[in-house]
Amino acid sequence: MDVHLRENVRIHNDKGIKLNTDSLNWQQKSNTISTNDKVEVSKKDSVDIKAKGLDADTKLNQVSFKQDVKVALFDNKNVIKINCAGPLEIDYNKGKAVFNNNVVVDNVQGKMFAHKVTVYFDSKTSSIIKVVAEGDVKVVRDYNVTFADRAVYYGKDNKIVLKGRPRLVILPQGKPGLSR
Repeated sequence: MDVHLRENVRIHNDKGIKLNTDSLNWQQKSNTISTNDKVEVSKKDSVDIKAKGLDADTKLNQVSFKQDVKVALFDNKNVIKINCAGPLEIDYNKGKAVFNNNVVVDNVQGKMFAHKVTVYFDSKTSSIIKVVAEGDVKVVRDYNVTFADRAVYYGKDNKIVLKGRPRLVILPQGKPGLSR
């Protein structure tokens, strides 16, 4: 039997993940849930996600957020905001989140733009291991703008490695980085 839930749907699981939406379809046979409405998913002190539409297994181990995705990651008391047109595909068992289409990563160190960004994280601690940005990568930091085909950020070392025709543009002070 399939179940359709409506109006102020709230789900909490044993991993501390909370899901809020206006409607939710539960396909009992396949043990999956879905919605086309706005959805908010959060896990205390590690992540807040807002998007339009969701497909997931009922344990929320594999989740696909369909569009207009806005994520706030809390890593070592820093907030990293990642937005994308979507989809965002998360596999908690593999510690992997793939952001697709017009991705913007924003933190205290600057902004990074790319077509696709893959975040690898420790499933137990939620700490970021590395971030791989691909496709027309642009990194804006203070008055410097860097372009590359690919960029890899290593969380433990707090460093970024640019690959594939990297170019650096240093702008005069007072002129912020180029807009995309």
